Amino acid sequence: MTTEQTPSVPVIDNRDATKKDAVILGQVYRAMFESTKSTTKAIKAVAAGWLDIDQLVGLRTHRDATQATHDSLSDKCWALLNGISNGTNYRGATPQTVALQFFNRNMNRNLVGRLSASDAKGINKVAFGL
Repeated sequence: MTTEQTPSVPVIDNRDATKKDAVILGQVYRAMFESTKSTTKAIKAVAAGWLDIDQLVGLRTHRDATQATHDSLSDKCWALLNGISNGTNYRGATPQTVALQFFNRNMNRNLVGRLSASDAKGINKVAFGL
């Protein structure tokens, strides 16, 4: 077997977590928390907007802009989460708990110690105080 024929090996991030990783984790959590909160508020405003039909178009425009901003921020935060070490831990919060809360409620594949999205949300709330 020559060097050209060697099979590719997946790259595994085994580096130790740094303080910078913990800071990034906190920044991602806070950004996603605030963005989710404002997006939810905009969606609820549209639902309540049917009471004043004249404002509905403006409320929908605001909701769509808020959702687009949230989607863009989600892409950036996902890339940041994937860039930090899996061993990062900030008062119990980890990249996995933040991702489970905001990105994919079905990503936990550990059948022995399955962590629900609401459990992850609780851990993150205690860790970050929000």
